[in-house]
Amino acid sequence: IAKNVSKYFFIIVIINKKPKASKEDEEAFAALMNKEIKISVVTVCRNEKNTIEKSFLSIFNQSYSNYELIVIDGGSTDGTLDIINKYKDKISYSVSEPDSGIYNAMNKGIEAASGDFIYFLNANDTLIDNFVFEKIAKCTQANPDARFIFGDIRLLKPNREICADLDYKNQNTIFLFLKNNI
Repeated sequence: IAKNVSKYFFIIVIINKKPKASKEDEEAFAALMNKEIKISVVTVCRNEKNTIEKSFLSIFNQSYSNYELIVIDGGSTDGTLDIINKYKDKISYSVSEPDSGIYNAMNKGIEAASGDFIYFLNANDTLIDNFVFEKIAKCTQANPDARFIFGDIRLLKPNREICADLDYKNQNTIFLFLKNNI
């Protein structure tokens, strides 16, 4: 499988700001779940001109519109910035500056995020369909105690042929959405 796929990504995020939520935190979280959630999409990149536009379009075509797109560019020199600027009216926040690596860039994205949940979408990845955010919103309403949401991943070859389906029950779990400020 690995020889046919150009890039993999695995994100492991551990957020443990409080050992136990206070009653006030639980009440605030319950109130949050009674409203339409805002999703912060964080895309980190460097020299991804060949893939970032497809990634953006998979976000912009979502049926659920309460999201913000945050783009953290590590100082691209290949034309990536031209694509970012092309969509600047749809990008809530962007910065292009050198960083010390992908995790530094991700942390910058977390700092800029104002949404209720954070989603990391790499510049060479796309959402599987136009209903991902809508499904996430429905999931949070049906499961108001959820602190993170995860799901399956489909690996595609460059021609979009399915290479592998990674079922979260049978593979390493890849956490996708994280409750902001848990």
